[in-house]
Amino acid sequence: KNRMRSFIYTTSQEVVKMVIINYHIKQYRLAMGISQRQLARLSGVGQATISRMERQQGDVSLISICQIAKALKVPVYKLFDY
Repeated sequence: KNRMRSFIYTTSQEVVKMVIINYHIKQYRLAMGISQRQLARLSGVGQATISRMERQQGDVSLISICQIAKALKVPVYKLFDY
């Protein structure tokens, strides 16, 4: 059988954006004085996912970014700021 495989290609620009988003999430979390576990509860995003993001080891969906921003009480666009 021939199976078509789909691959996700990530550009360096997309990687930079994710690093920035992940960095901001951590900084806003620390500024609020909450733990990853507390952010997970507030946002509905798993603690393991938040941990991977903060260690720059994983991508996250836009839905999760919006949930995290809401929990941090920050407009989503602030997480994308350079």
